[in-house]
Amino acid sequence: MRSLQAVIPTYLRALLLLPLFSFSLICFSQTDTIIVHIIHGSKPVKHTHGYHDPGGYYGGHAVLQVDSFVYGFNYSGERIHPVPYHKNRNGLYEKQTLQEWKKRAAGAEVTTIFIPVQKTIHDSLKNAYENYYVSCPHDYAFLGMRCAASAYWMLGRAGIFKRSSRRRSIIHSFHPKMLRKKLVRMAAREHWRMVEQKGSALRKWEGV
Repeated sequence: MRSLQAVIPTYLRALLLLPLFSFSLICFSQTDTIIVHIIHGSKPVKHTHGYHDPGGYYGGHAVLQVDSFVYGFNYSGERIHPVPYHKNRNGLYEKQTLQEWKKRAAGAEVTTIFIPVQKTIHDSLKNAYENYYVSCPHDYAFLGMRCAASAYWMLGRAGIFKRSSRRRSIIHSFHPKMLRKKLVRMAAREHWRMVEQKGSALRKWEGV
């Protein structure tokens, strides 16, 4: 009995395999989006009684949005640890709906950057955040992991930045301003979509 390969001409075999190849290519190239929201640091305008941002112009907040949820690194309790503690950690990952985040960021100067990624990376990042939301892997400390360093660390896992240790993440994004400037430069180079939300005129906003 002649083999199937001998019976079917080469060009017909290629045509039969084309749909399978096309399907694989579509699956591999399927993209999604992760979104970074960064609230600028700020100070109240003179002679006003606005809220106090502990970091001033170097304060603010950095979070990542995956699908309709916004994930950010924060702390519990009233005090920030000066250095990371191995016991009695106060770090926690927050998970907010998009509506909750918009309410939190209302009146703030916010830079939002839309980053295209492969769906596999998008899903991996979402799974990591869900796991960290249940069990936080590090402490929140002034000379340690905070919101910007955590966002840099997670973006490294997504391949946006070079995958980094926690120490390197802290050095490269010690505060939200450092992270924002890096991402704004990348957005200009990679032609990523970027949106600016104007903040309240009752505050002086960093970078404005």
